[in-house]
Amino acid sequence: MRKGDIFGEIAMLTSLKRTCTVIAGSYMTVQCLSRESLKKIEVNAPNVFNELKDRLKKYDDEDMRKRLSYIRNIPFLRKLSAETVRAISYEVLHDFTFEAGDCILKQGENQSRILIIKKGQVQVRISRMDPETGERQEYWMANLKEGSCINAYNCFQKDKESFFSFYILS
Repeated sequence: MRKGDIFGEIAMLTSLKRTCTVIAGSYMTVQCLSRESLKKIEVNAPNVFNELKDRLKKYDDEDMRKRLSYIRNIPFLRKLSAETVRAISYEVLHDFTFEAGDCILKQGENQSRILIIKKGQVQVRISRMDPETGERQEYWMANLKEGSCINAYNCFQKDKESFFSFYILS
């Protein structure tokens, strides 16, 4: 970084976590702009605030490219404008973590969220009554990987019950 460069603006202007770590290479003095101050700027100097927001449009790294592709992978969101997709990626997507073997959505459960696999794999299973034994059996249907969407349509239906169960593989 050079004199006059800024850092922390992405986390400050969005709900994203910090995208990098900044370590001082020598003695230094920094000036700080708090989130509360930023809100005052938004009200009192909207042109300055909008200029900061415009910087976000130029932000591009591996994580952001993945976030944008995940949103574009949801069929009914594909036709949204680039600006809307970026806004969703900044403000709406949040990380949740699970352990291998965890069931993240059980068949028959109501779920009002779309889940996008950021890392790892998920096994899709369906439970059916075995006609010969009368017992319920779970059957493997598919494995989903990074970028796959879970519950993309059900979460908008009146009846939000999942048809499948989803288990973390890795």
